[in-house]
Amino acid sequence: SAAREDLSDEYPGQELWFLDVTNILNPQYSAKFTRYSNKWLALLFCSFEQPILLDADTVPFTTFERYYQSERFKNSGTFFFKDRKLKSNPLKKKHLLAFNRIVTTLLGLHFPRKHSLHIFHAQLSLQLNDEISVKTVENLLLKGHRHHMESGLVVINKRRHLFSLLASISLQFSSIQEEFHGDKDWFWFGQFLLDGEFTFHPVDASNVGKLKNVALAEFQGELYQICSVQLSHTDVDGRMLWLNGGLNVCKKCSWDYDYKNNKRIAETFNDVNELQQYYQSPVELEGAVIPDVDKEGWGYSGECAGFNYCTLYKQGEFGKVIKFSESEKQNYREFVRIWNLPVSF
Repeated sequence: SAAREDLSDEYPGQELWFLDVTNILNPQYSAKFTRYSNKWLALLFCSFEQPILLDADTVPFTTFERYYQSERFKNSGTFFFKDRKLKSNPLKKKHLLAFNRIVTTLLGLHFPRKHSLHIFHAQLSLQLNDEISVKTVENLLLKGHRHHMESGLVVINKRRHLFSLLASISLQFSSIQEEFHGDKDWFWFGQFLLDGEFTFHPVDASNVGKLKNVALAEFQGELYQICSVQLSHTDVDGRMLWLNGGLNVCKKCSWDYDYKNNKRIAETFNDVNELQQYYQSPVELEGAVIPDVDKEGWGYSGECAGFNYCTLYKQGEFGKVIKFSESEKQNYREFVRIWNLPVSF
């Protein structure tokens, strides 16, 4: 009802369609489509040839035409975004071997020894013809990294990639489904196995929020920290494309748990009601930090049921900081205001 209201020329009412796919699914399997897995049903059965899949807490800051008109989408039929670069909890050796067996069986690519890494790289480059894709596959198969893709916003040409989507769904429900978190990385891995046509937006994921200027003795340069739930994606010129995590300080109703189980939080806030008010307050979007994970990566803050991460930028040493202009901040404040408006029926 709220989305269909014709508020103004700037915010026209949306045309919404709802599709019930219950009768299409075999009851024996329909119960398996829960949580993240529902996103596969949305993609497969929606009526669009080139759908854009959005999480409920995804906030776009640019027109969707920007993705359709990009050369990356035109060339690959996909528009994927990178996840936080987390090096913790890598794949175990047995899991790497499982992926190796899949890749060897379907593509004829053999898990390389140290002296043949260049051969493996050359084979991948011929197959994928995209530097970012090659690096993504190598980070999985050679380094055991788990986190590659962020699926809060996915653009895909179903006509070109229907069978790859079906492969992704099969992998989601296979014996190795726990190797990745939810649906995310099965998107690109299914593309890799079947047609090799995928790529990622070239800019790394960033942390967006209030820029905290950190004072450090005997350091004369700029040092900034951002701690937030919001995972952001910026264009090559630094403008915001979209963020995941909504526009409240915390997207989870975790104030009771956090206050009880986190000593630092309990010492910071007078009571759980104060913490709840803080969690439900609007965010401030002043800038973004893209961390240098080789020197100072994503760190857990303990807030918001563990969904809050902190990133650092140190001038001349690590990271990249994007400071939003006054006009950008004013524009983003309007987004935040609308997001936090109460919905009435």
